[in-house]
Amino acid sequence: MRWTSSRVVHWMVPAALAALVLVVRATRSDAPTAPVAPARALATASDASTAEGNSTPLLSREQETGRLLFERYCAFCHGRAGDGLGINASNLPIQPADFTDVARIAARTDAQLFEVIGRGGRAGKPSPGCPPWGRRLISPEIESLVAYIRTFSRW
Repeated sequence: MRWTSSRVVHWMVPAALAALVLVVRATRSDAPTAPVAPARALATASDASTAEGNSTPLLSREQETGRLLFERYCAFCHGRAGDGLGINASNLPIQPADFTDVARIAARTDAQLFEVIGRGGRAGKPSPGCPPWGRRLISPEIESLVAYIRTFSRW
């Protein structure tokens, strides 16, 4: 089979169109771009913690980093809203911690939360199922996670 210019064009045109469709879909302006805030935070955020005209609480840079890490590593078990009802929670022998429980989170220091994240659930005694993230995450990342976890019970 000999490759002629018409065969090359017939092959390249559909491939170029497919690539163009992918680029257009990826750059559509109606795609959601606002950060996802905890449901409890949206319902009761004070005016001081929100931008004027915006109902989403502002997160510090550290908390935003923690949010991204939380969604990647923690939300599967703890849920995106931090309520312990993630998609994997029903498969675990012990329910993951509910970070929206103000009393429970207030009773733990940042150092205790840091230790549980870094060394795993065994460090916190209640849930041996939580993996130790200290080998995967560096200290500033764990500190960001702690800062973000605090936002679930802030209001």
